[in-house]
Amino acid sequence: MTLTTQRLTVRNTVSADWIYLKAIWADFSKTEFSKLDKPHVWSDEKLREIAAEWEKRGYYYAVCLDGKMIGYIRFKNTADGEFEAGYSFHSDYHGHGYAKEAMLALLDYYTENFGAKVFTAGTGLKNTPSVRFLKSCGFELTGTEKVSFYKDENGEDIYFDGGIFTKKVN
Repeated sequence: MTLTTQRLTVRNTVSADWIYLKAIWADFSKTEFSKLDKPHVWSDEKLREIAAEWEKRGYYYAVCLDGKMIGYIRFKNTADGEFEAGYSFHSDYHGHGYAKEAMLALLDYYTENFGAKVFTAGTGLKNTPSVRFLKSCGFELTGTEKVSFYKDENGEDIYFDGGIFTKKVN
């Protein structure tokens, strides 16, 4: 699948995208928000495996500007007509509307081609740029949950408040 928006190409990820994935995750790891997401792997071998798996699954999409992958979005089917969105973009491309442009195109694509009725997404409530992004795409905060991806020096979970965001298709 390939979508063309005003400025972007959105296509299924392919195995060769591992190198872009590495750059996106390395960039994200430098942010204060990295502790609000699952840990990412760094070995080239593991990244190649992940990119190959994403290619097989078919629901991970590379968002490309001038042929370069600047981020990705995924839509996992969680129930009949319901899809969970996930995303990450390199910070060099934040603030230009690229993520929103790609997300809106994919929301339309999933609505038209897969009969999507509900989209969900989760993010740490302290990740205000991600919260703003979801709201700008029509998602609303519909719940919260305690989430932990990391442990402290004593092996105890470190929790944060996660937001559950929902967008219903009219």
